[in-house]
Amino acid sequence: AAGPEGLLFGTQTSGLFRGRVEPTGLQLQKVFGGNDPHRIEELPFRTVHHVYVDRDGSIWLGSGQGLGLLQSRFFSGVSGMPNNNTLSVHPADDRVLLSLGDVYEIRPGGERDFTARPLPVSGERFVTSMASTGERLWMGTANGLLLGRTDGRETRRIDLTDRGGGIFYLLGDHRGDLWLCQAPTDTPLKGVTRVRPDGTTKFYDADDGVENRILVL
Repeated sequence: AAGPEGLLFGTQTSGLFRGRVEPTGLQLQKVFGGNDPHRIEELPFRTVHHVYVDRDGSIWLGSGQGLGLLQSRFFSGVSGMPNNNTLSVHPADDRVLLSLGDVYEIRPGGERDFTARPLPVSGERFVTSMASTGERLWMGTANGLLLGRTDGRETRRIDLTDRGGGIFYLLGDHRGDLWLCQAPTDTPLKGVTRVRPDGTTKFYDADDGVENRILVL
């Protein structure tokens, strides 16, 4: 049968396969029951007699193990993305930026499809947080650097390694100020940092009434 993602082949003893015609010949890939990268779920259908795809894209299977219905889940993965933990999600106009250490730009390609491409960020920086103030995109790194990018270029860099470690949360407010939460190094970092539009920083601590570590804003 012709399915929403290409050809579907039912086999006598090995279940269901997707097929793609390549210059080298027919390439087959086994169909599993889940899209969770941490769990491989075998389909219960071994002997597939008939495959039917309805108008909604659902796949009906007539098999030696009974009648089966395969449907897409409401949530699905974005093709081309590595199966790593997502550290930060940042919506920006008609795209979404994701940080998995490396930063990816996700754009809608169709009704269900999305395109993913990595953004060029230098390899020694492990991006752990993102936020925007005006036209500037801010990225916090695991080694305590704060990077500002405008029109795809790095336009500001603030080194906060003397204050603490990784910058794990960023928030831009309506005045154009950036607020950040930073991991401690050798001593607890009790307070929160504010970065003004001119790049100057202010750390609010116990003298300002902030007596605990701040984890989110």
